[in-house]
Amino acid sequence: MSIILITGEFLFSQTAEEIVTKAENDVKGKSSYGTIEMIIKTPDYIRTLKMESWWVGNEKTLIVTKAPAKEEGNKTLKIGDEIWTYLRNTETTIKIPPSMMLQSWNGSDFTNDDLVRESNLVKDYNLTILDTEKINNEKCWKVQLVPKTDAPVVWGKIYYWVRMSDYLPALL
Repeated sequence: MSIILITGEFLFSQTAEEIVTKAENDVKGKSSYGTIEMIIKTPDYIRTLKMESWWVGNEKTLIVTKAPAKEEGNKTLKIGDEIWTYLRNTETTIKIPPSMMLQSWNGSDFTNDDLVRESNLVKDYNLTILDTEKINNEKCWKVQLVPKTDAPVVWGKIYYWVRMSDYLPALL
């Protein structure tokens, strides 16, 4: 069944939940691999981390730090609801308790939860299509995500653009 949602002047044949679910599923797939470069800027320092990551759905994640050299070989592993961090320099493995899921990861604005994709946008947020906008010459839905009261998330509000042509998230 197709739902017609009227927002402002726009008529949409899908809900925000359907649009975001398709976008997230298309990006994640059943499994994925990526290389990541993260630049952390604070008033006191700037540092760059390079990582490799592997995901199997939302159930299994492995993130391996490749640089800087002093952190190379550190790993984060998630299986189901359990997360471990391996520190190469001390050869120790630490199990991350659920109470630390929202803690900063490596001094960044990311949390342990962000890195292992424990959050689910459709499950943890109330979604609303706000408008359509062009991003890089692509017509997109602009979706607002506001956390549900019981959601274990740190973001107060997220704006998410999805390209109408292929349902992929738009890059700003």
